[in-house]
Amino acid sequence: MVILSIGVKPNNDLSQKAGLEMGDRGGIKTDEHMCTSVLDIYSAGDVVEVTDYVSGQPAMIPLAGPANKQGRIVADNIFGRDSVFKGTQASCVVKVFDMTVACTGNNAKILDRYGIPYIYSYTESGSHASYYPGAQMMNLKLLFSPEDGKILGAQIVGMEGADKRIDVLATAIRAGMTVYDLEELELAYAPPYSSAKDPVNMAGFVASNILRGDVENIHWYEMDSLDMDANVLLDVRDDEELEMNPSIDGSIQIPLNQLRKRLIELDKTKTYIIYCAMGQRGYIAYRMLRQNGFNCKNLSGGYHIYMAPRAELKVPAALPSMMGMVPESDDVHFDHMVNACGVPCPGPIMKLSKKMGEMEDGKVLKITASDRGFASDVPGWCEKSGNQLLSLSSDKGIYTAIISKGRIRAPCEGLDTVYDEEEEGEYMVNKTAITINSSKAKDLFPAFILASSAAASGEEVILYFTPNAASALKKGVLESMEMKGMPNMEDLVEGVVFMDGRFLLCELALKTGELTAEELREEVEVVGVTTFVIAAAGAKMTFSF
Repeated sequence: MVILSIGVKPNNDLSQKAGLEMGDRGGIKTDEHMCTSVLDIYSAGDVVEVTDYVSGQPAMIPLAGPANKQGRIVADNIFGRDSVFKGTQASCVVKVFDMTVACTGNNAKILDRYGIPYIYSYTESGSHASYYPGAQMMNLKLLFSPEDGKILGAQIVGMEGADKRIDVLATAIRAGMTVYDLEELELAYAPPYSSAKDPVNMAGFVASNILRGDVENIHWYEMDSLDMDANVLLDVRDDEELEMNPSIDGSIQIPLNQLRKRLIELDKTKTYIIYCAMGQRGYIAYRMLRQNGFNCKNLSGGYHIYMAPRAELKVPAALPSMMGMVPESDDVHFDHMVNACGVPCPGPIMKLSKKMGEMEDGKVLKITASDRGFASDVPGWCEKSGNQLLSLSSDKGIYTAIISKGRIRAPCEGLDTVYDEEEEGEYMVNKTAITINSSKAKDLFPAFILASSAAASGEEVILYFTPNAASALKKGVLESMEMKGMPNMEDLVEGVVFMDGRFLLCELALKTGELTAEELREEVEVVGVTTFVIAAAGAKMTFSF
């Protein structure tokens, strides 16, 4: 795909030859009646310079909607009707694959250019009621005047419903409304279409809280310049959320529902920078701390907005071809359903593997995931594990796979074997042997990512720990590890354990006296080197960390 982001240049050759006055960017200057500098010559459309409705400044805004309105106004004035064009606010929307990006009014760059004071806020809301199937999040940035709350601009990125919210905000700007008016807007509500508090209402609530002094925000780009001797990052998300998205480096974590009882742990000489996932719980925590005499600020938009510019760009693999098709209809019966949306790689495959391990052969499972790597991983996983991928589809960023369990596993003397009813004969399960010579997180995380992925794919996984890595096998050590940008270690370990991965520890580790057998995890086998060599015999893949 090639994107030509080259802008629009007005075709003004004829106008220049006619002696019409031009603006700085080559647009034909007109008055409010669309009349040019030469009497009885009118101009309309992408070639004219217009007035920005919000800033009042000259602007080039080539959009079809304003162009059509200008054409009507030109016709009115030619035939004697006094019609006026009041300017344009540049309301627009674009489809970017499955996403919708929309804006109206002025953005921060334009407001800065003309020295117009503004405040902005972030909100993240569902496209409709969260308990009704299919809700997806949209991010809304609202810009408004610090003096009276007048709305100056807005941008939205989301899936369904983003277009209708930008239209509401465009209407509010045209009507000269404030953020306080957004609080009171009565918009159509039913669970499939919206929430009782529409995303537009929520944007109004958050912005009004700022103007009323109910909260002091800090923005994502200000976080890196904080003096960490005077400020403390406070994560008020629940423990379960940290499994998928670890805290920002240097944070302390107290879940919101525990905060009131644990205020004694906080230092009133510090300023607390509070954050949750999207900002709402951070606001509640802010109010709680302020009412108890603490200095604090709330991270606008929360963890999601903070991480957005810091996340690695993940390029999705091409969606594999359909392998058969199970139509989505009321007639289709799924024996099991797994929701892995929001779970990072390799989490969806691990959840899939665990559930399939509990199912009987011939049963059908439906799994949904939002991780982009899932689409490329699941066909290979099904082929390797002997399960049948009936269909794989993508809709608005959600991948859906329908899988039938179709292979019988059976032990064979001395070896793990797999027998496929559609093929004759037996063959060995592939083995992956991993040697670990370090107890540092930077080495253990990639080792266990590899091990859990291999185990989830039906591999027999053997992890051999040398004496240098022995401390990692103490009870609770692996599960307590965290590393920025990495999946949750406890989930990775559980994935290996669930698929009967072997944890082998060199017997020399116990002879140093630094740890005892009682301190080791229950899965650990203390063995000699020869045992590992025999166990790893025939491994198709060997790795060392």
